[in-house]
Order: sequence, then C-alpha cells, then structure tokens
Amino acid sequence: MNNFFTLLKYSLLDSFKLNKLKKKKSGIKLEYVVALVYLLIFTFVTLYMFIFVDMFNSANAPDFIFLFAIVLSAFLTFLSTITKANVYIFKTKDYENLMSLPIKPSVIVAVKIMNLYLLNFIFVFTILGAVVISYFFVCGFDIAILLTSILVIIFLPLFPIVASSFIAFLLGFIPLSQKTRNIFSTILYLIFMIVFFVFYFKMMNISDDEFTGSITSLYQTLGNFYFLGNWAFKAIVEKDIIMLLLFILVSIGSFALFVFIVGRFFKTFNGLLSGQRIKSNYSINKEKFKGSKGEVSTLFKKELRMYLGFPSYIMNTIVGPLMAIIAVVMFALQYDNLKVTIEYLFKEMDVLVDHNIFILLIALVNVLFVSLVTTTASSISLEGKSFWILKSAPIKTTSIFYSKILLNLLINIPVIIIGMIVAGVIVKGNILLLIGATLIPIIYATAGAFLGLYFNILKPNFNYDNPIKPVKQDLPVLLSMLISFGITLISFGVLFGFLKILDISLILVIEILLSLIVLLIATVLLFKDGVNKFNSLQG
Repeated sequence: MNNFFTLLKYSLLDSFKLNKLKKKKSGIKLEYVVALVYLLIFTFVTLYMFIFVDMFNSANAPDFIFLFAIVLSAFLTFLSTITKANVYIFKTKDYENLMSLPIKPSVIVAVKIMNLYLLNFIFVFTILGAVVISYFFVCGFDIAILLTSILVIIFLPLFPIVASSFIAFLLGFIPLSQKTRNIFSTILYLIFMIVFFVFYFKMMNISDDEFTGSITSLYQTLGNFYFLGNWAFKAIVEKDIIMLLLFILVSIGSFALFVFIVGRFFKTFNGLLSGQRIKSNYSINKEKFKGSKGEVSTLFKKELRMYLGFPSYIMNTIVGPLMAIIAVVMFALQYDNLKVTIEYLFKEMDVLVDHNIFILLIALVNVLFVSLVTTTASSISLEGKSFWILKSAPIKTTSIFYSKILLNLLINIPVIIIGMIVAGVIVKGNILLLIGATLIPIIYATAGAFLGLYFNILKPNFNYDNPIKPVKQDLPVLLSMLISFGITLISFGVLFGFLKILDISLILVIEILLSLIVLLIATVLLFKDGVNKFNSLQG
C-alpha cells in the first residue's frame, strides 16, 4: 500500500506539475490561476444547469435531472478515456523505468488508472456538483441527497474508466494506422456532440405538456442504457441504500478485477502493444520554400496535419467555435422569447431596446467563445521532441508564428462571420453596425491567438508522454481561458455601463477601440518579447 501511495504521489507531481506550485520565484501563482479558472467554469456550468433543472421542474419531475447528469457524466467519461487509455496504461514512455522498480505490476496499473480517475473525477464533480447546487436552489436542501450525491460522484468514474480502458485495449490490436484511429476518434466525438445538442434543442423547443409526457420515456431510455446510472439515481432520489451499495460494489469490483487481470499480464500486454506506438513525423521540405509566403504556406500545412493528428487537440479547441454556433442557433430558435426577456431586463434599466443592441450582444457572446481555448496556447508544446528540427530549419521566426496563428483564425473567423450574418438576418439591424460588431470578435480572436502563442513560448512543455497534457493541463491554456473571461466581462461592462448615457453606435466604437488596444498589446508582446524568447528556447 505504501508503494501505491508513493508512486501515485510522484505520478501526480509529474502529470499535473504540482511541484512547480511551490516555486516562489515564479511571477505567476499557478495555484491561484488554476483555482480562478476552475471557479469560473464551475459557475458557468452551474448557471447552465439551472436551465435543465427548471425544465424538469416545470414538468413536475425535477429529480430526473440527476439521472440525466449521471448518464451524461458516465458517457463523457467513457468517451474521453477510450482515446487515451492505451497511452496512459500501456504505451507510456516510463514503462522500462517503472518495471525496474521493486513494485508489483498490479500497483503500477492501479496508479495509472487512478491518474485517469482523478482527471475524470474533476469533470464528474463539475457536472454533478453543479446539478446538486441547482437542484437545492430550486427544490430546497436535503442532507440525504447531498451525502448520497457525494458518494455517487466519488465512485461514478470507476466503471466507465474500466470499460473504456478494456475496449481501448482490444482496439489496440486492430491493424489500423494512427491516422485512421485519430479520424475515428474525432468522428466519434463529433457525433456525440451533435446528438447531444440536437437533443438539447429538441427539449428546449417542446411545450411543457410534451415535455411532461416524454419524462417516462426519457427515464426508461436512460435507465436501460446505463443500469448503474439507474441504481445511482434511485440511491439519490429514492434514498435506496441497497441500490447505493450495489452501485458502489460494482464500481469497486470492476476496478479491482481490471487491476488484477491487467497487473497479472502487464508485461505480456505491453509486449503485444509495443509496436503500436504513436508516430508524429512532420517533415519540412526546404524545396517548397519560396520566400516568406512559401514558408508560411508550408508551415501552415504542417500545422494542419499536426492538428488533425491529435483528436484531443481538435476536441479541446473546437469547443469554442461549436458553442458560438450553438449560441447563434439558440438565438435564432428562441429569438421571440429572448427578445421579450431582454426588453424586460433593459426596461428595468430605463433603456429602450432596439435591434442593434441584440447585434452587439451576439458579438460579445462570440468574443467569449472564440477566444476561450486557442490552438496557439499549446502549438509550441505539441512540437515535442521535433522542436529542434523546427528551430534548426532556415525559417523566419515570424513565419512560424503566422502559420500557427492562421490555423486558429481558420477555425474561428468563418464561424464568427456566418454567425453574425445569421444574427443580422434575424434581427434586421443596421448593416454598418453589423459589420462593426462582426469586427469585435474577429479582432479578439486574433489577439487571443497572439496571447496564447506568447504564453506557450513563455511556458512550453516538450516533455510529455501524452498530447492531452499540453492541450488541457498546462499553464498557457489556463491563462488563455482566464484572459478570455476577463476580456468578455470588461466588454459587457462597457456595454451596460454606457448604455444609459451613450448611443449604441458610440458604444460600438468604444468596443472596437478596446479590442484594438488589446490586439496592440498582444502584438507587441508576441512580436517583440515573444520573438526573443522563442529564439532562446531549447527543445
């Protein structure tokens, strides 16, 4: 047991870079940044869950939010783990070092699964914790539900992790190229997200009577789909101790059985899968360079190949654009209801609402989503061990920067333009104001790409055994998210602060000037200090 906790300790220190939190010489207190970013995310999820709780409560079935959240958390845990389980458990770079230690293979396997567990526990806690808070605000506090929910949150990730790890292990023997596996994983993610949002919009647009009638069908579907979720739901809502014990026993039992079997044949399994290691060979053909434009074009193609080669990279950075699309679709489908609500809110502020205010609101919502997670915040780190090749090639530093920035803009700018056009058609606002409002998220998306790249240059991470780490866990990504939230809050503050005293056109000018100031600061940081820092980096 001592070996387990010791190995887990050092594994967590390496995975989450916790030892860096103790460095007092660092100018940025990482623990505060992480805590603040997580608090903002948790607050956003909680507010979002209020919508679902209110939907279920309007159908006199608020308890069903727990079943919905449990099944959703379990499925997302399964989906996120299946793409990285083999890399975490079997195809790790530290395999030889670990096997040289006087530790049983079963302990090594248990520690690796616990790493996966802790990553998913944070995610499950965010969803179910937000649901519990929202439920208590709507339906009142219940100590039994709170205690049972805590136990469910603790044990919920175990079975999905074991099931997905087992399936990932079996899939490892299928003779597919890594590129094919990545395409398959990406398609799987996108299918799930599309299904989820189709379900969401369908639920948002049905009447209360229709929703009430669909509750029974929803319960039967989700309950049959995931039997453990049904047990956990009954344990929380019906306070069924037997169901709670069965849920815990199956979760722990599946974990123990998997550790025992994999630990028993750990060496054998690693030998069988050793030939399936990930290869990321990105070559740079010097003959394709024809001036700076040729450099940027060639490097951009490399960036695009690298982007498409990592499903976790795609899914983590495409969330913002997808949410921007969802916001516009919601706006289109719910325009009449939103119009009444917003007019009422602005009436309380003694402000007369016109169509142009709606346009500016949509633009500011896009500011948040398109700059939330940038591809540039991890693009330097993802060069990994090949970074020295990039540095030694006869390429301008600015060309490298432009290629990475272009990838981010390629993802975001079309979404912004299409979304704003759709919003403009629905609202029928002033065309000049629509063009001006569209510039705001475009400028912020550009500034966000600059800042994300600058942060990654300051804190690169080339020593990782899984690309998920620099994409999701590193400081540059967290800083980019924090800056995005801050910029959005300031932008909304300007809108609501000046709405009573200034015309909407003047407010638009102020918003554009503010975005240009942010872009100017980001440009100076990246192309002055960032160039010098990049040139001094060692891969």
